[in-house]
Amino acid sequence: ITALLHRLFDISPTELPQFLTMSILMFLFIYIFTTVRDTKDTLIVSNCGAEAIPFLKLYGVMPVATLFLVVYSKMAGVLLEGDGGKELLFVATLLPFFVFYVVFAFVLFPLRDRIHFGGGGDGWMGTAMGSLIRYWSFSLYFIISELWASAGVPLLFWQCANDVTTLEQAKKFYPLFAVIGNLAPIVSGKVMSRIVSLQTSSDDVGFGQTLQKLAIVKTVICIGIITMYKTVYSMAGRRVSPMTTTEGGEQQATTTTTTVLKKKQTTSLRTSIHECSKSPALRSMATMVICYNLCIELSEVVWKGLLRKMYPTKSEYMTFMAGFSQKVGMVAL
Repeated sequence: ITALLHRLFDISPTELPQFLTMSILMFLFIYIFTTVRDTKDTLIVSNCGAEAIPFLKLYGVMPVATLFLVVYSKMAGVLLEGDGGKELLFVATLLPFFVFYVVFAFVLFPLRDRIHFGGGGDGWMGTAMGSLIRYWSFSLYFIISELWASAGVPLLFWQCANDVTTLEQAKKFYPLFAVIGNLAPIVSGKVMSRIVSLQTSSDDVGFGQTLQKLAIVKTVICIGIITMYKTVYSMAGRRVSPMTTTEGGEQQATTTTTTVLKKKQTTSLRTSIHECSKSPALRSMATMVICYNLCIELSEVVWKGLLRKMYPTKSEYMTFMAGFSQKVGMVAL
């Protein structure tokens, strides 16, 4: 494998451990993303309808995402000032997601009939907006999972990758990260389909068992993510350049300027937004992202509404989404 990677992609044997570690890290992040994406859609579409998704994204996801950005910026400004601040910031951002998924699976979902509001029918609580409030824990799961889509790979992974990867390595590593990342939906879909098939019943009790098993898998993957993160930074900290000779004739190892993990100067959120707004390239990229998401919103409501009619129960819907994720991963490869 080492010889093949070196021949095809010019990855040297000394770079291979870092490449493999970062690839595993990318895989784990996207695995979680695929799992929670399929689960959040199952919860909302099955209970509130696909037409509730645009309301939830506008009135739920957007305010919480803005709050997350502000809190993360404040945390970065405080934690990055001290030693070990990067790792502490990474863990402090990562752990709340997995704590919530465990609490939801073992506490909130089993108590759903007690904690959710009554109502429904033809009244206001029967509308899309009313259903989101009625099933508030499912809405909260959707919001947290949408945050993971922004905080997982785009923020936590790429921040780590850009911090420990040199420019020359990035040209070789980054395209392969995308390829390896597409294996995660295939594995996630297969695992999820298997777990759903082990349900003792197809009702909410059986679906709750699936959520608990998936939460255990998420916990194991969380430990794996933290382990890979520590490993890749340990590798980056040990990288040194060839031996150099001092004026006194002694040889010593000197770290290269491109791989030293230096403390970077942090900027405020307001300053970052101001600087980004002055860049025509960044403004164009922001416009592309907005247009892309508008296209998604216009198409997914109709598509998921049809899926709800074809797969009315949560277990059936999740099974379909798991298989669909596998197919998407295969096509992406």
